[in-house]
Amino acid sequence: MNEFQTINVNLLNLSEEEREQLMGLIKKANQTHQKRWRGEKNDVYYSITGDGRIVDNRESESTCDDVVYQFGNYFKTKEEAEFELNKRLVYQELKDYALEHNEMGIDWKKIEQEKWAISYDNHSKCLRYRNRYTLSDIGQIYFSSCEIAREAVEAIGEDRIKKYLFNINKENRK
Repeated sequence: MNEFQTINVNLLNLSEEEREQLMGLIKKANQTHQKRWRGEKNDVYYSITGDGRIVDNRESESTCDDVVYQFGNYFKTKEEAEFELNKRLVYQELKDYALEHNEMGIDWKKIEQEKWAISYDNHSKCLRYRNRYTLSDIGQIYFSSCEIAREAVEAIGEDRIKKYLFNINKENRK
């Protein structure tokens, strides 16, 4: 069978229910593979408002829904939205801690400058502190010393960092 075969269908021979079912199958067949969930028309999805509330929305295939989806603020369940809200809060707390406490700004042109990052060691099941001189990671927060990175973990909470930034809950650590 040809990958792009054309099929002619006389919709008058189908009931309304059969037409809707057929149109749904055609829509599904024409979709490109998406890894992220996107609701169908009238499905409920959740998003985070600017003031940190979780709200439910109904997919209407509008530009507004498209923008919410494109910005990664589109969740299948309320629990997923709540997790993301907490993840963003913990990440921002770490960024703020680094900005407030770093002795100097991180300068990637200065190879000799220490740049400390927090990582999770899956083997030992604990947080580690790595000194990065030239290698920058996507989305990583850097500290000007190991001590400041350790203090940030203590101030924000090791369990919160593991849970929300590394997706490690207490059950996974056993």
